Formats: sequence, structure tokens, C-alpha cells
Amino acid sequence: MEQLNRGAFNVTRFFGERQEGSKYAYDAENIITSSQREISLKYGESPFGPPSEFEHLFKKSIDEGVLLKSMSEYRLSEPEEAIENVKTRFGLGGNADVIFSGGGSDEILERLTFMLHHGNRKRRIFGLPPHFPDIVNYTNRIHAAGKDPQGVIYGPIDAPTRSSITEGLAIAKERRKKNSSQQNITYYISNPGNPLGNTTSLNAIEDFVDFCADRKNPDFVIIDEAFGDVLPDEESAINLIEEKGNLSVIRSYSKTLGLPGERIGYMATNKNIGDHYRTFRRPFDISASQKAAANIISNPEIIDSHLKIVRPKIKALKSEFIDELKKNDIEILPTDNRVPIFCIRGKDSNLYENLRKLNLHTVPGHGFYSTNKEFTNQVVRLNLPKTKQDLEESVKRISFAYHYDIGTLT
Repeated sequence: MEQLNRGAFNVTRFFGERQEGSKYAYDAENIITSSQREISLKYGESPFGPPSEFEHLFKKSIDEGVLLKSMSEYRLSEPEEAIENVKTRFGLGGNADVIFSGGGSDEILERLTFMLHHGNRKRRIFGLPPHFPDIVNYTNRIHAAGKDPQGVIYGPIDAPTRSSITEGLAIAKERRKKNSSQQNITYYISNPGNPLGNTTSLNAIEDFVDFCADRKNPDFVIIDEAFGDVLPDEESAINLIEEKGNLSVIRSYSKTLGLPGERIGYMATNKNIGDHYRTFRRPFDISASQKAAANIISNPEIIDSHLKIVRPKIKALKSEFIDELKKNDIEILPTDNRVPIFCIRGKDSNLYENLRKLNLHTVPGHGFYSTNKEFTNQVVRLNLPKTKQDLEESVKRISFAYHYDIGTLT
């Protein structure tokens, strides 16, 4: 490697032949100047915001005094309109239950994990890595709360990073067959996957859920669809919940539907699981403003018109972003272009820090290390930029950080 001095940075250039058509951003002075402006590709929110009708209808609930009246009262009530809207959207019947949370989908995941293992601390949790890491923290807290040191244990399904979700499920089935005597297993599957933004089919999910059910004591399956609104509704595991007694599906309005600040999540499951879950939730689980927001944004007509616009926009923007990165020889980990997040892998362990020094904020790979040991700061998760200018500037900074080892600021 060759040390180069460029303005305020000491940089190290990686030797290697440029591929034809490559446009590495080697102009350090220009990069340093432009990187004074902060760009965040960190959070998984939609670059296109909430539905256009939402702001009007939410303001209407304020102007008419409905929201203020609700805020001034104690009410142990569900967002009934939102619950019916979800059932209508997915064609759910009487054996389905929908439960909302004011702490986001991650709060539901924590409480569901506790419910499944309450009084059953021998239960094992397996996740298909890499995935949302907080499930590991939840199981650790349950473990710490128990007296049995061999209590609830998390373990990743030992599948290679480049395996698809479908391949990972097949590996999980084979491992389960070899360990058929183990009882009380919960499987945690993200679809779409986080951080990779990869997906699998509903048929693959259903096959796995059925495999887990085919036991004297069925294994339980949690499907995390926090990013699920980017996919057609017919691909959601919510369509399976009435028939499957060992399945819960978790969703969020923080991602594709653009309300991350409201922290509204919901779980769709069958009636028996829903009734049991309610005994573990807080009495005032969702605020008046969250209830009003959920009732509005869950409207199937509003969602349908919004997603018809947003889904193709996300796919086109991600495709363009990835194409530009590939022109600069950036390694993209397996992903589905319908999902707004994806990962890139750097040449050494400094990619996350290099990007941070260039004022480009991402999710560090080490945040997922507890679920997959290949995820270090050599890997970063990216969300989509919000403007064309941010896309072009992000490509420049990523290319520079990828092909140079940026030293300390002088």
C-alpha cells in the first residue's frame, strides 16, 4: 500500500488494477470539502416519508378535538379501527388476532420472547443470521432473570453469510432432524432480512412452519416483517396465521410507511396466542396519539395507494445505487432490490470508521456480530439516500473510503 497526503487526511491507497469503466473517487481534496455536509444512511426509514393523506387526516383529528379529548382520558382501549384495517387488508377471519404496541415492533418481539419462555427456561432460541441483534439481548435478560444458569439460550443457525434465507431454513431443518430430542425451540426469522435486505418466498416460510409444527411439542416460529410492506401483501406470512398455531408475525409502521417517530408496531397471530400475549403486556400499551396515527395509516386504501407509488420507487432507487457502487468495484452482499437496506463489505476492518470520518453515517457490522461472527466493521449496512444529490455524493464517499484507508484528521 502507498501512503498519500491529501489535504486534511493521510490516506493509504490500495494497489490494484482499475477495471474498465471504474470511477473511483480519488480526488481527496474534493471529497474532504464535500464531506463537511452530513449524510445519514443509517436508519431504515423510508426516503419517501408517510402517505400524503396522513398529514391531512392527522391534523383533522387535532382540529376537531378528537385527539385532545382522547389524550385527557385514561382508556384501556385498543386501536380498534387499526385492528380491523389490518384484518381487512390481509383478509383475516375470526381465528386471527392483531395486537398493537406503542413501543414499536421490537417491544412486541421482547414481550413475545418473554411470554414464550416464562416458566420454561430450558427453551432454546435460534435465529437465522445475520439478523436484528436485539433478540440476543432479550434472551440474555430472560436468562439473567432466572435462577437456572442453563436457562434460555440464544444460538444462531449455523448458515454461511452468503446463504439465502431459503438455504438457511433448509440448514435449520437438517440440524433439527439431527437433534430431534431437543424440546422447546423458538426460531426467529427476518423476512425481509435485516441487515442484508434479502427475502424468501411464502412457500418456503410455510414449509418451515409446518416442519416445526410436526412434533409432539411444536417448535414456535417468529417472522419479523418490519420491512414487509415493500413486498406484495400476498407474500406476507400474515396470510398463514389463522391456520398455524405455532406462528406470530411482527410488523412496523416505522419503515416503508414512514412513521419511525411514532414507534407503532403490531403482531398478527392466531387467537390463542393473542389471548395469552395480552396477559404479558402493559395496561396502557399505546398512547392516544399513537392510536390516532395507527387508525389513520392502517387504512387499506391509503396504504394501497401509497405502496403503489413507493414500492417501485424504492426498487428503482436501490437498483441505481447498487449499480453505481458496482461500477466502483464495491462488494455488495446478497440482497433483494425491493428492500431499502443492504450491506457492503470493505477490504479491511476500517470501512465503517472511514465512512464516519467522511461524515457518511451507516450501521456498523459489529452491531450484528452477536448473530454472525463475519460481521465486523469491515461490513456496513446502508439505507437509501433521500435525494439524487445524496446518492451521487454517497457513491463518491463510499468509493473513496473503500479504496483508501483514511488515517487521522490533521
